[in-house]
Amino acid sequence: NNIDGVADAANTTTNAVHQANAAVAELARMSSDMRQEISRFSL
Repeated sequence: NNIDGVADAANTTTNAVHQANAAVAELARMSSDMRQEISRFSL
């Protein structure tokens, strides 16, 4: 059924967006941690 295919595609896209959002949040956390570590060094 055509609508089932659309629904499956929407679910797949939603799951991918959630995974991407989690990855972005993790990268933001890592960036913050790195910024704190780098701030300990002085030139």
